[in-house]
Amino acid sequence: MITSLFMAVISAAALFLHAMRYQPFSIDPRIYLLVAALVSLGVMVYKILIYPFAVSPLRHLPTPKGHWLLGQTVKQFRANSPHGAAVDWMLEFPEADLIRPLMLGNSESILVCSPRALKEVTQTHCYSFVKPKFLARTAEGIIGKGGICFAEGDVHRQQRRCFNVPFLVKNVKKSMPAMLAKGEQLANAIGETATGNDDIVEVSSLILKATIDIISKAVMGYEVDSLADASKSEFYLRTMDVMHLSTTDQIMLALDNFFPARKWIPIEANRRFLHAGKVISELLTDHVRKTIARIRQEPDAEKDLDSNHTDIFTMIVRELIERGDPLSEELLVCQLRTLMVGGHESTANSVVWCLHMLAIHPSVQTRLRAAIREVITEDSFTYESVNSIDYLDCVIKEVTRLYASCKASLPLHHEFVCSPLLTLSNQSCLCCAPLYMTSRYAALSYPLALC
Repeated sequence: MITSLFMAVISAAALFLHAMRYQPFSIDPRIYLLVAALVSLGVMVYKILIYPFAVSPLRHLPTPKGHWLLGQTVKQFRANSPHGAAVDWMLEFPEADLIRPLMLGNSESILVCSPRALKEVTQTHCYSFVKPKFLARTAEGIIGKGGICFAEGDVHRQQRRCFNVPFLVKNVKKSMPAMLAKGEQLANAIGETATGNDDIVEVSSLILKATIDIISKAVMGYEVDSLADASKSEFYLRTMDVMHLSTTDQIMLALDNFFPARKWIPIEANRRFLHAGKVISELLTDHVRKTIARIRQEPDAEKDLDSNHTDIFTMIVRELIERGDPLSEELLVCQLRTLMVGGHESTANSVVWCLHMLAIHPSVQTRLRAAIREVITEDSFTYESVNSIDYLDCVIKEVTRLYASCKASLPLHHEFVCSPLLTLSNQSCLCCAPLYMTSRYAALSYPLALC
């Protein structure tokens, strides 16, 4: 809409200048302003009232009824939860793979509902969708710029190949000792917190610290140990400054969608956020340099994945060196920040939701405890023994289905897609793929499909 208005004003100005060249005093300049207004009005009427309903190639998708100008924007603001409006749309079209909610000014968006549609967007045609620029600008202060999260096309393929071998199951299994040690430390911390508290025990912060310690140790090869004493861990404190946002931080985050508000608005919240990001980058840059120097100095006999350093990041650096790829410190720091943000927050949320569901379903808790004790002993606490508990696997899958740790994916469609399920033109259109909705797709044969 703004682009159309701008073009209308430019066109009217061009006409005005052209006329002034030949007839400088014959036409009142106000006429040109009127022409500009009429052209702008016509373009907006076309964009708002005609194109979405009579011309758009997406007009055949199910479209919820909304305001003639605001679309579904008001309904989204009035919803009782972030996904409340999407739930209503899915109930209105229970078997639709894709839904087209119209937003402000009847701008089009696509809601991905079914698992098979999600597969088409995130796997089959994943490179036909890109991350929106506003999202990349917003996330830059948290995970840096250039990492795998916002890489596209061939750059993403190249970076992903370097992650394939380190994230094989046989390599991830090598992190079990670190996870077991941190799990025992977490259990002791919860036990100390529960002493003298008969009613409610707050465990969310302890779980968050434990997951940060595990991700930093097992994935990054960086020792944090915030569970022992968080006040002494600079990395943990600065991570909390970045991840736990106040109301002011959330406003700045929203403004970042339109312009770099963090850098341009000199307030305390922005200074704290930028300082935290700078400190994290400095700490991780030093860690990257030490890791690269250590790997280059290793004897040839130790340059395999069975050496003492079994963290994922060490394996990634070894993979890059073996492939002969350049080692960019800035890119590696971005990868570390991406792994930390994508690993600790989602893991902590999943564990908290799992404990919550077990607390309100004591029969499931009792059965799960019995299934674990039947298999696990102090001597048999291995990856294979844990993986053999089928009921534990079912509980984890059901919790992550009902309460997905990742809220939604926001790919921006930018090129032609044609498949039995998706047929999209090359016109850019924002897609929303909320995992909360996909896991509750009405066609799935779950008794809690729309709870």
